[in-house]
Amino acid sequence: MPAMLIDNLNFSYQELLSLFEKRYQKGAYHSKAFFKGLYSLAHSKVSAYPGFEANQSFARQLEGDLPFALPKPDKIFGDKTHIKFSLLFEDNVFSESVIIAMHGYYTLCLSSQSGCKWG
Repeated sequence: MPAMLIDNLNFSYQELLSLFEKRYQKGAYHSKAFFKGLYSLAHSKVSAYPGFEANQSFARQLEGDLPFALPKPDKIFGDKTHIKFSLLFEDNVFSESVIIAMHGYYTLCLSSQSGCKWG
């Protein structure tokens, strides 16, 4: 089957389960392992997800079939106390964020007006 570019992050667990059943004849075990790996590890290397150790060929197939559409860093600037950056998505929508150094930890602030041209 040819690869399909989907936005993995827009799938609910039930939608992912349905996709795995229809496209791969796989059930809850693999869809749950993929879902948990995607949201807990936050990377696209399915072959490193727990639950795919014994089925590396299927993991590599998923990596090819379900490529991530990750945003690209657009503008990055900062100093010793903060880093400001924006991420540009495929549809030219962007999100602005800042990482602020606090005493002993960091705070990440994300734009809630992604792509908003207001003001």
